[in-house]
Amino acid sequence: MREYAYSADLKVSLSHGNLIGIVRSHGWSQLAPYYWDEKSQTLNRIERFKQQVVHLKMEQGAKKEVRCSVSSRSPLRSALLNELSMRLQYMLNSGLDFSQFMKKARSLDPEIYRIAKKEISPLLRGSSLFEDVLKTLFTTNASWAYTKKMCQSFLDVCTKYFGWAEAEKTFPSVSQVLSIPMAVLDGEGRLGYRTKYLCNISTTFKDCDEFVGWSIDSILQRLSTVKGLGSYSINHVAMLLGKNDKIPIDSEVRRCMRILGRSEHKKSIEEYYAPWAPYQNLAYRFERKTRQV
Repeated sequence: MREYAYSADLKVSLSHGNLIGIVRSHGWSQLAPYYWDEKSQTLNRIERFKQQVVHLKMEQGAKKEVRCSVSSRSPLRSALLNELSMRLQYMLNSGLDFSQFMKKARSLDPEIYRIAKKEISPLLRGSSLFEDVLKTLFTTNASWAYTKKMCQSFLDVCTKYFGWAEAEKTFPSVSQVLSIPMAVLDGEGRLGYRTKYLCNISTTFKDCDEFVGWSIDSILQRLSTVKGLGSYSINHVAMLLGKNDKIPIDSEVRRCMRILGRSEHKKSIEEYYAPWAPYQNLAYRFERKTRQV
């Protein structure tokens, strides 16, 4: 790790779960610029505030609290730390409330309730909705290994184009992505057909002021009009935003249905989980845990 002259500590309170549960909630911790250190049980990443680079090291603090060590080569002003606190709350989905889902689970399936009471945690997110949508795009029609490769390749292109140090690789902003010629992204990013869709998404975020102040339903409605974001992508983004009434049905969901001896057709899957509304996706996730599939 590079030496940093300035440091500070921030704390984020969680309504449910803990850092390890959040990290293991899905695969986002495996996608750059995140780095999960299993030995030290810390989640690391680099954030950039204009020209200032900040290193984050998150670890479990007191019960339902995540402690984040912040380091930088430049002074850590109060405005920056306030902005960083908001980013951390977004990353850790800290305010998500599962109490109503737990009530439903208790009445519908005691085994799901038992597992959820022990293991429920928010899903890890990137540091912005923009990052989450682009990473969702990288999961479409791709193996998990290829998703990780695309994400890394995309950040490599940005790092090279902007002249960033390798150790200070960060996820680019909307304006930064739009400043990179499509030919560069297409030629060096190795994203395939997704390059054009990536540009569509970036333009939409610019036109919509990055969706600041928008409701979740309004965000999803607007994103659903963007070419390259189909129903799976929209449902996946909804899940990351804490809306769990739709299951992002992909090959993995269908595989699980086959193992459970059920129809893998979309309508059948939706009908099966309908009694769990508006928490169908949470029911699916925890049923997988109870059935170990």
